[in-house]
Amino acid sequence: MNKIKFIIREANKSDTEGIAKVVVDAFAEKFRVFFGRRKERAEEIIAKSLSLEDFLEGIFVAEVDNEVAGTINLETKEMKGARGNIPLSLFIKNLGISEGIKASLIKFFMLHESFDSDSCYIVYIGVSSEARGKGIGKALLQRGEDFAREKGRRYLSLAVASNNDIAHRLYQKVGFKDIKSNKNILTKLIFGIGTWIYMKKELS
Repeated sequence: MNKIKFIIREANKSDTEGIAKVVVDAFAEKFRVFFGRRKERAEEIIAKSLSLEDFLEGIFVAEVDNEVAGTINLETKEMKGARGNIPLSLFIKNLGISEGIKASLIKFFMLHESFDSDSCYIVYIGVSSEARGKGIGKALLQRGEDFAREKGRRYLSLAVASNNDIAHRLYQKVGFKDIKSNKNILTKLIFGIGTWIYMKKELS
């Protein structure tokens, strides 16, 4: 693994475009369902969605040479009520009807259906393709653990697609354990992913 210099810090409004690029890169297959190969438009919409958030608490970025190379988005049950409730009408006002609906659907699918009161949930974590294998993902997960502890949580949790064996094994390797499998008809119809594995890691 070739090491590179990076810092992990809290995200701010100036990071929205950089975060959007990383997220679209990391979840390219899912975004292709909505936008085909219009990668730039997908990035614009994710950036706009982030800019509509009231605050960005729980979102951290990995910065390499003043560029966002990775990101992690974390929420607790209380935080979900404070952010993540952007109404469809606001998306439509800013993006138009068609792409406003797409942005709303993307946000819906990124949010988990329920939060345990004793855990901090990873909404998403991603590293740009050119920065993978450099230790950034591991560092972001460590910051996620620290944030969960700061919030007084006993666990860090996430959901991974059952057919994503590489990510599933990676999370198991760093201490996450399978808790249950959830079926989702909507994600099956739209993304071809019908089952999600809910995982938790106990924090020492």
